[in-house]
Amino acid sequence: MERTITMPRGALAVSVSGLLIFADSIANLATSSLLAYSSGGGSSAEPGRWNRGTLSLVLATVSDFVGQIVLGYVADRKGHKHAVMLNAGSIGMASALCLCSLLTTSHWHGIITAVSPLMSVLGGGSHASAFLALVLLFPQSDARRTSFYFLTAAVTVVAQSAALFIAPWLVKRNPSLAFAVPILCCFTVALLASFSTPSISVRVDDIDRGNGDHTDGVYTPLLAQRQQEQTRDGNGLSPAELVLKMIARPYFQRELRQVNSNSMLLVVVALFLAGISKSTKPLFKTYIQHRVGTTAATAGNLWSLRAGMSLAIFGLVLPTMRWLAVGRNVSAERFSLAAARYSIILMGCGAMLIGLADTMGTLVAALVINTLGCAMDICLLAFCATTLAGNSNVAGRALMGIASVESLGTLLGIGTLYWVYQWSLGYAGQWLGGLPYYLCGTIYAIVAGVIWSINP
Repeated sequence: MERTITMPRGALAVSVSGLLIFADSIANLATSSLLAYSSGGGSSAEPGRWNRGTLSLVLATVSDFVGQIVLGYVADRKGHKHAVMLNAGSIGMASALCLCSLLTTSHWHGIITAVSPLMSVLGGGSHASAFLALVLLFPQSDARRTSFYFLTAAVTVVAQSAALFIAPWLVKRNPSLAFAVPILCCFTVALLASFSTPSISVRVDDIDRGNGDHTDGVYTPLLAQRQQEQTRDGNGLSPAELVLKMIARPYFQRELRQVNSNSMLLVVVALFLAGISKSTKPLFKTYIQHRVGTTAATAGNLWSLRAGMSLAIFGLVLPTMRWLAVGRNVSAERFSLAAARYSIILMGCGAMLIGLADTMGTLVAALVINTLGCAMDICLLAFCATTLAGNSNVAGRALMGIASVESLGTLLGIGTLYWVYQWSLGYAGQWLGGLPYYLCGTIYAIVAGVIWSINP
């Protein structure tokens, strides 16, 4: 039986990702605001405390972990269009449940806290949307794929920043609007996916058989040339490849041989560890209020500075550097790995300096240095996609599997660094007050060691 996989154009993939991230960000921000209001406000409702907001975040992250695995399987086996529809449906149903609870019951806070986040089990949330865009862009050539990955990161920053400004206004005007807008965005994405024109067709039955026979459609070899040569030269696996094979065998099934790579395992380890540190992102604005005594408005302005810098890096600096690298015949694989290596150094130094900063001036400088390394993740994923080139039949499971591993790291970070953060608040004016970011800087140093050990 023949089945067709739809590969949307790059612009459509980026647009779909931006809409879904915008929708889920608005819903999450509205949820946080409403839960803080229901808790009576005050320090007990702040991010980093053990409250309803943190419980909702934990449940959503656990759901993302499961939903992303499901989404990867659907993308590879059922098609990209089905994966987009599933992701949009997951985000839309979570928002619809919140909207219905606000309109029909006085116990809405329980539903928003514990039930709505579990909808991500079906197809993930905005974290899954960002990785799904990378899956949709996978069939592009190495050079175009890397450029589109940078564009996707820039659109993600725009979507999250827009939600940060719009969500409070919607909640203040009418909380129901804060969930109606995400539903409308998800419906728009579903329409775009439904009426998108196929650009690449693959005979999935040929892929499933694992042979090279093909009639119509586009055929991609199951093994890249380097892997084919290694298979002919010997059947031995390195310890890293053996570990990856044992862990991922049920997920990749017969096609597992296509991702047996030391580089792939190191990428997974690096993003898992980075996920631990990234769990502190929601804490930054409240952290600096306690650390240097600034106001919430000033903390918000600093976060806007980070967003503006990130947009410039993804939208201008990295594309320009990539264009210059093309002129020097530097491959997309080597460029992405080099960018990830230098980015993680900046990110680690910035995190350590944020912990040491005890004045506004030093804090701004530390934040700038940290933000200069914000491209580590996307560059590492671009390198990973280049490594997987020629294996489109496992791209969905590979990239979404990495997304789940990163979510697992975030869960570990919430369970450990949040305790450290709460303890450090008692030493806000002393050097121990920066302990959460000292730990983040240490973790990033380990990540740097992992990334610099990857061979292109």
